[in-house]
Amino acid sequence: MPESDQTSFLTSSPVSSVLPPSALESLQVVTLNCGPGGLRARQREFTPASRNLLATADIICLQESRVRSPILPDQPDLLRAYFNTPLPPTTRALLTNDCSILIRSSSLVIEEWDFGKHWAYIRVSLPPPPPFSFSQPLPPPICFGIFFIHGPFTQVDWAPIQAAVVRLHPNPTLPCIFGADWNSIPDIILDSSNARPTGTPWSTPATFLSPLHLTNAFHLLHPTDPGWTFYRITRAAGGPVLTSARRLDSILCSGPFVPSLYTSASVFTSSDHHAVSASFGLPSTPSTLSASATDPPTDRTLTWALHPGLWQSIPFLLDVRAFAARYHPTNDSLPLTPLQAWKLLSVTTQYHLQSLSVSHGATQRLLLDDLATVSAALVSLDCRSPLDMMALPSLLVRFRNALAALDLALTLPYASRLAAAELRLSSWLSKASASPRTIPLPALMCDGRLFESPDDKLAAICAFYTSLYTLPPLPHTFETDCATLFHHLLSALPLAHTDQLSTPFTADEVADALRLANRRASPGPDGLPYRAWSELLPVAGPLLASLANALGAGASLEVTARTILLPKAGDLSNLANYRPISISNSYRPSFPAATPPSCPAFFRGLSTPRRRRSHIRPHPPLSS
Repeated sequence: MPESDQTSFLTSSPVSSVLPPSALESLQVVTLNCGPGGLRARQREFTPASRNLLATADIICLQESRVRSPILPDQPDLLRAYFNTPLPPTTRALLTNDCSILIRSSSLVIEEWDFGKHWAYIRVSLPPPPPFSFSQPLPPPICFGIFFIHGPFTQVDWAPIQAAVVRLHPNPTLPCIFGADWNSIPDIILDSSNARPTGTPWSTPATFLSPLHLTNAFHLLHPTDPGWTFYRITRAAGGPVLTSARRLDSILCSGPFVPSLYTSASVFTSSDHHAVSASFGLPSTPSTLSASATDPPTDRTLTWALHPGLWQSIPFLLDVRAFAARYHPTNDSLPLTPLQAWKLLSVTTQYHLQSLSVSHGATQRLLLDDLATVSAALVSLDCRSPLDMMALPSLLVRFRNALAALDLALTLPYASRLAAAELRLSSWLSKASASPRTIPLPALMCDGRLFESPDDKLAAICAFYTSLYTLPPLPHTFETDCATLFHHLLSALPLAHTDQLSTPFTADEVADALRLANRRASPGPDGLPYRAWSELLPVAGPLLASLANALGAGASLEVTARTILLPKAGDLSNLANYRPISISNSYRPSFPAATPPSCPAFFRGLSTPRRRRSHIRPHPPLSS
């Protein structure tokens, strides 16, 4: 936008470049790449009902908004029409096709804005912090600038950005915040590894950004974290090279903001990029408590699952098979029932394989930590210090050695590219303790009542689906009706198949069912996939067959499952707009899979009503 066209809300009063800590009681900044679909595909997360980070942040910097026509801060009607969802009345925005900035806090007054290719800018003011005397002139407002830039850049692309920064932010002592995507920021570790600077030489943006004394908020609070969502090691002629498929975006703040910075994190969103947040505030406020002090303890066993990448490790496979060979539980009391015997194996297997996964990942974890330590040392080097430059060659050698050792540890046999992807560092090493991706539920409406707290939401969900799926009481003649139906089914089947109805399950049928099972299916609450029982088949096969036969004889099995609510189209406060999916432990679906294909429910010649009544397997019926 030409300088003459820029819109300004500048007041005639002077402004202050001093940012005392009391001026920032609470300020949260978020940057996000909207990804495919642009802002339209993410707008649901900006509504108050979403109850997530994007709905509560004070300043949001957006990339790839894909807005056809710019929407300016003085066009609130266009903004509401664009979102077409309820927005807080204090929300103002500068939306463009590439870079956008949303202001949500009512205490931030927009003074000036401008935008161009690859960048956007808003200057805001804060009211002066109390106390002040009415007998004295009011102190000037506190102003700071918000820039947002989006790469990739060439040296030619940096020129208009440099001109905009110099023109709009001529005073380097004025506080400022820069949101920048990962293409815009040189990466010291990555560029040292592959000797390819990110887009342009570092000297190009440094000429006009260095006077601002910007600090990367995430790296300041997480110095050993490379700040990548995932990265991979590529073999090259000169040795292994570290390449990054996607890094975290950056929130850069000038010196006056640093004393108030208390947390920075990356969070999942519906985009294929992570959002990065930085929070500023007073150290004495309750919001500044660390997550470890406020979050309840996490039960790791509730979300643990054996990662499929471990099956590519020969040592891990050998240890699993050794466990199967050594499994001979002794029992001094009465003989175990089939259900008790299976529960003993299931619990023991879960505990043992969880321990094996930790021990087999320890080597890679140590190598990864060593790589992170060397990376942090490289980042801390000062190019202007002769001593640091003398240490640079040895650090680079150590970095390459750590990289080569980690690459060797991850060189495992695989039969497909999918298997190799299962072992990328972000898949299970870098984020082994991360929770599964979830989206917070909005406030729920059920029976005319609004449920907002987590406990109330859970109670409403249980009540809704209990009333929906509760079976009616069984009639008194249920057992007699089943016997009569079973007799008619026997008379309707060919004689060659009637014997199969009383034939017990065998270990071979269980083995066939496990062999044909989907090895990439999600495990149940125990975290063990089908592959675990296939490897333990010498022990698990006979016990599963005995358990199936016991169920056919009338025994009952307590089924545990983890349930996922998938949102459908429509109002997400309505429970009817969710589809529940329950995933039970993997051994349970193997029972129906063990039946032969000659299931009488699908014989030709049986009428549709009869087929619906006689869905009986060629084995005794299983009850669970």
